[in-house]
Amino acid sequence: NQRKDYKGAERELLDARKYYNLPFIHLNLAKLYFETNQKKKAKKEFEETLLLAPEEHSSSYNLGALYLQDGDYVRAADYFRREIETAGAEAKPDYYFRLALSRTARPTLNPVW
Repeated sequence: NQRKDYKGAERELLDARKYYNLPFIHLNLAKLYFETNQKKKAKKEFEETLLLAPEEHSSSYNLGALYLQDGDYVRAADYFRREIETAGAEAKPDYYFRLALSRTARPTLNPVW
C-alpha cells in the first residue's frame, strides 16, 4: 500500500511545466488535481492538455465529468460529445453524454472546441 505524495508530485510537475509545455505534464497535473478535488485547477490543466493535444480524449471525458458534477450540463454534453468523436471505439461516455443532454434545454449542442 503506497502512500501518495501529492504535494511532491505537484512540485515536480509544476517545475517541469516551467521548462516544458508538454501535454502529458498538463494531463498529469490535471489528474492530480482531479484526484485531490481541486476542480478549478483540474479543469484548467485538462483544457490546456486539449489545446496542445486535441486528440487526447481522456481530457474531454474528465472535463465532461467535472462539468456534470457542477451541474453545467451543456458544457458536460459538449465535452462528452468531443470524447466520443475523438476516441472512436474506445469512447465510454455515451451514458453520461445522454444524461447531460437530457438535462439541457438545447435540442442540439455546439461543441466548445
